[in-house]
Amino acid sequence: MQKNGGSIITISSTSGTYHDKWMAPYGATKAALEHLTKTAAIELASFNIRVNCIAPGYIPTPGTGDHFSQDLKDSCVDRTLLDKGGEPKDIGDAAVFLSSDMGQWITGQILAVDGGLGLPIGTDFVDLATSIYGEEVMQRSGSQKK
Repeated sequence: MQKNGGSIITISSTSGTYHDKWMAPYGATKAALEHLTKTAAIELASFNIRVNCIAPGYIPTPGTGDHFSQDLKDSCVDRTLLDKGGEPKDIGDAAVFLSSDMGQWITGQILAVDGGLGLPIGTDFVDLATSIYGEEVMQRSGSQKK
């Protein structure tokens, strides 16, 4: 790779950035991997080697099936904006993109492939929006007050 350049992709987790109770060791290792990714990107750029990280959200797999209770699975999905878990293919697609010519100008990045799980959600301004746009618009958007 020093001669021809290339792409290195690490796989982390949203736990590398977000803090979940009882997951300190797991989260710490993912945060360390993200730090390694960024540092390696700096160190290897002169060799035209790009280094990026994919941080998946909840991906139902046999491994999570064995260790996640149904309540935990439901909680992960409920916190995901796209209202479902991802698929292993979603991670593969991101890896193909990052390693391809389409990703040739990307290095040192942590790409969240998480269905919106990691987005911080602020205040819900549904009342204000309803007063501005009206009930009909809010109902069509699926954002009416509950």
